[in-house]
Amino acid sequence: MVFKSETDTDVIPHLLEGEGAVGPLVALPLDEDFYGGVELIQVLAFGTSRHAAQVGAYLLEQLTGIPTSVFLLQ
Repeated sequence: MVFKSETDTDVIPHLLEGEGAVGPLVALPLDEDFYGGVELIQVLAFGTSRHAAQVGAYLLEQLTGIPTSVFLLQ
């Protein structure tokens, strides 16, 4: 059973904004100039690496805003 307090929804916004904010929870340690000219990211996966590739592609797309695709090799 999961117990929720009435203030659970206030925790994340408080951490990201306002006084004492910790900033983004995840960030790329790269300058935007490093990937500024990249238009598309393609990830190749084979077998069990497929799941890791899908997670990695999702994170890359969320953090960089660059469309990312996963291709399965067989």
